[in-house]
Amino acid sequence: MTIRAVAADEQLTVYYGPGTWRLHGPDGRPVLEVRAGVIYYHPLFGRWRDLPPGDHISAEGLEAVQVHWDGGWAVGITLAPGGPWRRLVRWEDSRMLVTADDVARALADLTGCPLLAEEPEPPAIVRVSPVGGQAAGVSAAASQPVPPSLPEAEEADTPRPAPAATAPEPPPAPPSPAATATVITPLAAPPVYTVDSAADIRLPLRLGGGALLTRDRQDRLQLTMPVQSGRASAVITFLGLLTVAFFAGVIWLLRGGSTGINPVLGLVIAGAALVVVGLLGVALLARLNQQFERRIVFDRTERLITFAPPEAFDGRQRVALASVQGVQLRGAVTRRRGHLAYQRTVILMLENGDVPIFQEVREAPLPPDPAVMPSLAALRRQADEQAGPSLARAAARVLAWYLKVPLADE
Repeated sequence: MTIRAVAADEQLTVYYGPGTWRLHGPDGRPVLEVRAGVIYYHPLFGRWRDLPPGDHISAEGLEAVQVHWDGGWAVGITLAPGGPWRRLVRWEDSRMLVTADDVARALADLTGCPLLAEEPEPPAIVRVSPVGGQAAGVSAAASQPVPPSLPEAEEADTPRPAPAATAPEPPPAPPSPAATATVITPLAAPPVYTVDSAADIRLPLRLGGGALLTRDRQDRLQLTMPVQSGRASAVITFLGLLTVAFFAGVIWLLRGGSTGINPVLGLVIAGAALVVVGLLGVALLARLNQQFERRIVFDRTERLITFAPPEAFDGRQRVALASVQGVQLRGAVTRRRGHLAYQRTVILMLENGDVPIFQEVREAPLPPDPAVMPSLAALRRQADEQAGPSLARAAARVLAWYLKVPLADE
């Protein structure tokens, strides 16, 4: 009777075997485990995976266990009744299908849920050639090498190897119903999926779209982002038309001679009036610029996060720093101007909801064959190869380090 350990993405490790199914973080502590048919997890880890609120899912809340292609072979659960599929653990290497199937079978056995058949093969992905930067369609199975740290990685169509001998672990004693109903051991805090130091990132940090992350005081960070608004353009147009109309009126009066004012003196007066109007316009534009900016101030001295304008977070202007449970970096695919793009969103995870605070969009060329769609992981690599290191990831690291909270990478 052995317990197998398999390294997975996000620095997670799966321990599974007879009577055992656990997910451990990089610190070696479990963040999710199955006990007596119930899946227990840390609440923050559950939020990162979009699991039901709380810290556990009973057998009644599960419908099935299934392996999906989710930028890699992923083992997840389908919530009942007829709910969505939620990923628990993933391997980006497409040759880990056999391992994902073993892990899913062990999870299905412990939870008593049916195991649905996995997808037959991963979709084709697109990768940029290192020479010339031309996109080429390749299959996901050939897109990534097998990491040496994953000894159980095998081809999906090869015979399944015999289980590797690992250190034996005594099977856990079956808990009594009374014990499971009254004693629940809380799981450890979710791991920090990236380095917990941001000393290598220098501020101010100029992010995409004109956003700026800076430290204006020793214990205060400020994130400033321009807000796109048609009101600013309308005001600038109005001021320009007003200036043109003013000059046209002055010239008409001077040429008509009906004012009785010396033309030279009239021009001097008009110039002075123009300077006054210009100064007022600059002051008005500066005021408008402040109104069309979104500012988020993280102040460790006052233990507050200030949002300006307040509409940035449900109409509230201040949030206690202690309510921040973590920082998450979430990736998604979008389209911009006829191209695929990879979008990263930096999210503050508060006690009562998630607050997106910054987005980074990186365009990537469409594949030559419209029928060949890249996977999320391939598109992320492709965009980063073209645009360089992610500024959104750097900002997320700085915020997690400054707030002293966990950071969940994409």
